[in-house]
Amino acid sequence: DPNQQFIRLVERYQASLQGRRVTLHLLTFGGSSEEQRYLSSIKREKDAFKKLIVEKSTMLVPLPIIHAPFGQDDIEGEGEGRIEQRIVVDVREFRSSLPSFLHERGTCLDAVTLTVGDFILSPNICVERKSISDLFGSFNSGRLFNQADAMSRYYHTPSLLIEFSAEKPFLLQTANDIRDSIELNNICTKMCLLIMAFPQLRIVWSRDARSTVDLFLTLKTGQPNPGLDTAMLCGGESAEPANQSAEDLLQRLPGITVHNYRRVVESVACLHDLFQKTEVELADLLGNPVEGRALFKFINQLAPV
Repeated sequence: DPNQQFIRLVERYQASLQGRRVTLHLLTFGGSSEEQRYLSSIKREKDAFKKLIVEKSTMLVPLPIIHAPFGQDDIEGEGEGRIEQRIVVDVREFRSSLPSFLHERGTCLDAVTLTVGDFILSPNICVERKSISDLFGSFNSGRLFNQADAMSRYYHTPSLLIEFSAEKPFLLQTANDIRDSIELNNICTKMCLLIMAFPQLRIVWSRDARSTVDLFLTLKTGQPNPGLDTAMLCGGESAEPANQSAEDLLQRLPGITVHNYRRVVESVACLHDLFQKTEVELADLLGNPVEGRALFKFINQLAPV
């Protein structure tokens, strides 16, 4: 009878012999259910080996890294010239191992309740940390879009950290899960929509929590320490812009981009002052004559009657 397990045992026996051949004969009825079960088991075994080959080709093998104990790491120099590294951390993140690893590397942590972001690395860099399961859940609930919007309002460099686990492959989905057509429920589609909605959002990847520590310390290189009071105020009622609706309207005008809208907000008092400027003044304000011309033509075009 065509029994796959028995056939593999015979093959092992054949491999143990030297210079002798073992002939195996299978007797079955053509087109029978017995034959189909055997062929199905062969196909499952073949698919399993193919998937194993694909997983191995994309799997990262972590190198044995010896982390220096507290007080012996050269983050910003040694001795009296060493600058103390500080990171503002949301208290809810202490349920993970990342704050412990940061403290082990000599980083001072300010634990507070944050409304915007999970880790504030500098006055400009805010990081929202997501594990793989949390990433999928945040996409399904829509919470991630609200978090990205809040970070974009209060920080110049909002960042989304996707932290993987050392026990699992370093990928969001396998090659078999990638489809030729666009599917709204696919994680890659959701990531693309997130990037299109928030082009200033930076997405960073980390293999595990220890790799995240190295990433954070790299991002903090040359950056000032964040302000504790400022980080706590972000997202509160007192921190809301004076006229958020005007800022939202400004960002939708032609020629206004994520790179120049903050300069416009700081240079003009209101939209009326912006609309009174000439094309040359708009080009100087936006830093680009093409963007200045596009905004000027939009402001001065005749409204349809």
